[in-house]
Amino acid sequence: MNSLDEQQQLILTQGESNRRLAQMVATLDHQRDYVLTSFSVEERLRQADGQSLATRIFGHRPKSPEEVASGQALR
Repeated sequence: MNSLDEQQQLILTQGESNRRLAQMVATLDHQRDYVLTSFSVEERLRQADGQSLATRIFGHRPKSPEEVASGQALR
């Protein structure tokens, strides 16, 4: 193999390597666009019924003014 053949083979090899690299980068870019992120519990609850965790009431609702006042004092 003469030096001209070696140079031509080197150019072909580099071109193939560059094409593979470009294909891998393009694939990774597309995969990055579709990465799923999990939401926090608060975000899932908000999406489910439109109510944030901060305004959600757990347990029984206060019935008397005294229960309302004691609940506000605990906040």
